[in-house]
Amino acid sequence: MYADLKEKLRRQYYAVVVDKTLVGKEGIRSLPSYVSEWLVRRFFADGVTEEARQRMREFVSKHLPPQGKREEVKAKLRTLGRYTIIDEFTVVTDLRRNRFVLSVPSLDIRDAHVEDQIVHSHPMLLAGGVWGAGRLVHEHDDESEKMVVRMDTFEPIQLSSFDLALYMQKRSPFDTEEWIDVLVQSQGLNPAAYTRDQCLLLLCRMLPITQANLNVMELAPKGTGKTFLFKNLSYYSHVISGGTVTPAALFYNLGSRSMPGLLALNDVVVFDEIQTIGFEKPNETMGILKDYMESGSYHRGHKKVAAPASIVFLGNIELNESGTPARSHWLEELPKPMRETAFIHRIHAFLPGWELPKINVSDVALAPGLGLAADYLSEALHALRSYHEFDRYVSTRVRVLGTEDIRDEKAIQRVAAGLLRLLFPDLRLDDRDFASYCVEPAIRFRQLVRRQLHLMDPEFPNYELTYELLPEPAGAGLTDARA
Repeated sequence: MYADLKEKLRRQYYAVVVDKTLVGKEGIRSLPSYVSEWLVRRFFADGVTEEARQRMREFVSKHLPPQGKREEVKAKLRTLGRYTIIDEFTVVTDLRRNRFVLSVPSLDIRDAHVEDQIVHSHPMLLAGGVWGAGRLVHEHDDESEKMVVRMDTFEPIQLSSFDLALYMQKRSPFDTEEWIDVLVQSQGLNPAAYTRDQCLLLLCRMLPITQANLNVMELAPKGTGKTFLFKNLSYYSHVISGGTVTPAALFYNLGSRSMPGLLALNDVVVFDEIQTIGFEKPNETMGILKDYMESGSYHRGHKKVAAPASIVFLGNIELNESGTPARSHWLEELPKPMRETAFIHRIHAFLPGWELPKINVSDVALAPGLGLAADYLSEALHALRSYHEFDRYVSTRVRVLGTEDIRDEKAIQRVAAGLLRLLFPDLRLDDRDFASYCVEPAIRFRQLVRRQLHLMDPEFPNYELTYELLPEPAGAGLTDARA
């Protein structure tokens, strides 16, 4: 990132800019990026000194207990009566006992109490967990006549407020190439280590975070960073890494707790290492999943859920010596339920992750300077999902040609709208930018889906997708178009 671009970024977003190099050197690798950045900003605000390092080490040792010190921390809580820790706290609602129930993963506590006001002030605690500093109190509960753990104060390690209009406004001084560099750098990567096409592909990994109900598949060799983004950039994402997926966990638990599943609680659900994923009750799971991928809603038992969650499927692929897939059928190693054309047809975009190099040399591939703080960018992408002006802009300006399949049109429009949100959140762009940065990548990624469908079943025509740009309607522009 050139010096003038760094200065522009600092000038426009000064309060939410972070030194990614410093985070890489001084942050805690086992934590999500937004937690490491919070620690670095807190302890190195006045510069990097050995004293600051020591203070951060002591803070982490005391308040971020590793698994091996779990019982030691619980003993301190018992002795002292109160103890503050940093963790990814989660709250569920117990209707039978009419209270909220807190989980503290690092201490393996699943039944703690929490003040109602904390939950009302931080509703994301109910939607999959929030990293933060919570003060735990060990006390006698008069109602149960037992000793209980209760959280009485909570400070989230993420933004407490966010102004999307200001984010949009401050994007405008950057040209498109500069903004691409800013977004890549904010992922923690060095845009200079990638070609322009590769940078755009990196940004396309962010599409499910900012575009609702988008179904994406990416196959790539190990080491290209395909999972890193979802684990580190967005706290609205949930990653399933292998194992067996149950309908109760994914859709709705119909048991006594009657809890909505991952699709109802997150912006993005990621199936990582899909070759190793199994499904409990595969017919039921895939049937409901395909329904959701098509309509954005599903039924399980007597429960009906409509949700905006996007779905990402990530897997590895074998390459030949030229760096391209060794087989023309890319999907042969997927679990059997995912090799159905009815499932593949519902994928909106296929990302060729093998076109990205492995992240081997950290001082070359990783971000060398400033970027937007991960929690700030995560909040921006989350907020952009609810502005429907981008979807309307695409639907009124793009006519998909070369296909008789309505799913092609829907897929291309949805991907193009996601790229519009990412690259032009202020909706200030010309036809050339719109075509080359939004529509043409959407065409390409859907075309890859169509070709695999044709290889799997020749009854799916190998349409050559193209498009036509329609005139911009009068009065088009960004308005407060939240749903």
